[in-house]
Amino acid sequence: MVFLFSRFKEYFEPVKPYDFNRQFYYVTTVRLVFVFVFQYFVFFTVGLLAWIIPDVPRSLDNKIKREDFIARQCFTRSEAEAASAFDHDESREPESTSLNSVYVSCDNISHKEKPQ
Repeated sequence: MVFLFSRFKEYFEPVKPYDFNRQFYYVTTVRLVFVFVFQYFVFFTVGLLAWIIPDVPRSLDNKIKREDFIARQCFTRSEAEAASAFDHDESREPESTSLNSVYVSCDNISHKEKPQ
């Protein structure tokens, strides 16, 4: 029994060698384009939402920046005082640093500098 035509007409040529027809290639191309367009649509939508909705609330971000500023200011003052104390104490012999430390504590620096 020899078949001269194909009963699966959707994506195949009706005669031998029953290759794929133009519609198959068109549908495959449209599917592939849809996948790429949808992928980039999702990618940009997620990126836009991540940009609009922050991970850290603005008030917490401001507090973190303020704390960083105070820490840097405290470190700068402490280094300046240590350097000036070192300049004054060059003639003396070095003592134990644990007992006579020239570094200042910055625990209350934020309370001192707040405007009243």
